[in-house]
Amino acid sequence: GGKRGGGLKSGGGGGRAGTSREQDSDANANADDDDNERIERGADKWARDKTGKEWHEKWWEKFERTGASERSVEKSGRQGIQAWWEKWGEQRDPAGSPNASAIKWTDKWAENGVGTRWGDKWEERFRRDGSSSKKVGETWRVGAGGERWSRTWGETVGENGQTRKYGKSTSGERWDTLDDSSSTQSETVSGKNDDRQNDGAPFDDVYGWPEAVKDSTKLLAIEINRDGEKKEK
Repeated sequence: GGKRGGGLKSGGGGGRAGTSREQDSDANANADDDDNERIERGADKWARDKTGKEWHEKWWEKFERTGASERSVEKSGRQGIQAWWEKWGEQRDPAGSPNASAIKWTDKWAENGVGTRWGDKWEERFRRDGSSSKKVGETWRVGAGGERWSRTWGETVGENGQTRKYGKSTSGERWDTLDDSSSTQSETVSGKNDDRQNDGAPFDDVYGWPEAVKDSTKLLAIEINRDGEKKEK
């Protein structure tokens, strides 16, 4: 298994492993009611080589006939006293729901094993009708001696198209500006790229319900009897 579709970026942590296990989670397609029909899939993978390096990945996704979807990924790795973690997720409302919106988020952090930690996270929210959007994020660091630093930022686009960008940091940075020109998803904040990509309109996903059904032939061939046991058609 693996992640499909846009909106989620993959991180590192791979490599050849001496010992590994992989387990696909239960998945189902409930066709009793077209309005509730859905497909759920997931996997949990873990590996460790003879030198002690570890890697772990979990992903889960759900697609509904209505157009709603949820996807999430968690990855982590460890080598000696160094470790890292990364999470991504997105959620989209049904196409015809009032005030339908989409949410995308990520959270990354790491530590070097001697007291220093650092991380970065952001979240984006979009309205399906394009009337507004909001983005917020934070970059932070904690030193070995306990000293802390962080920068938080935000960006909102109102119904009139006006963009507000604001933020501050513990080192004294501060900004709050208004811009009447149109903005893109690949804007930079305070002169620093926030590692986001312009993946197109948030609801124009190249992978949705039709694609999930097409890729779930074996899954949809499984029947559940009255005792809850699975049997293939």
